[in-house]
Amino acid sequence: LMKQPTFLWDRKQQYLTFNRAFGPGQSALDMLGNWASRALPVDVQLPRAFQPNQILIKHNGMCNEDAFLVAAACRTALIPIVYLGCYAEDHVFGSVWDNGWQHFEFFRGGLAPSGNQYYGITNMLRRGSYGWKISMVEGTRPDGYPFNLSANYADTCTVKLSVTDTLGNPIEGAMVQIYGPYGQGYTPCMHFFTNSSGVVEFGAGAEKRYLVNQIGRASCRERV
Repeated sequence: LMKQPTFLWDRKQQYLTFNRAFGPGQSALDMLGNWASRALPVDVQLPRAFQPNQILIKHNGMCNEDAFLVAAACRTALIPIVYLGCYAEDHVFGSVWDNGWQHFEFFRGGLAPSGNQYYGITNMLRRGSYGWKISMVEGTRPDGYPFNLSANYADTCTVKLSVTDTLGNPIEGAMVQIYGPYGQGYTPCMHFFTNSSGVVEFGAGAEKRYLVNQIGRASCRERV
């Protein structure tokens, strides 16, 4: 029960260090991130856990376990949060609502055997302060509906695609799967559906190249 905090956060976009003291006057996000980082003190060990209660029992994980646990903890405390993935960069995290989506994640604890300077911190910096270029960021609402939050993490360009059948007629409701660069190839990072005019328009990280696969009656591949 989060009985002590009286406010969500102080709106300071910052790192909070591992194993910091709990104390009166701290924000809900400070205390929740601190608790979560201590709950997952070590790197992941197989088999992976994907349910929050299983994650807490195993007490180990990677970013996926981190993100599942913090999402469940926030929702239990009635804090609006979405699960986010930048899958082409192999990372997942969370974002809480406060007049817009604010980055919020913790990294598993500072006791992780492979350790680095960021383990155990609570990260509330703008755009996550990542050192890599983001392709696309997909958000997942509690009801499972996906939406595009790429503009929150990268300078984006607008991509507009038209999907037609072999006679040139627009295809409504065609699923367009976007693949972002991953290693030496590509990996799925988001999907969209065409409108009644057979058109889909979305924002994507401006510094990456993408592979597009239209799944429907007229299949096509192209680089954009």
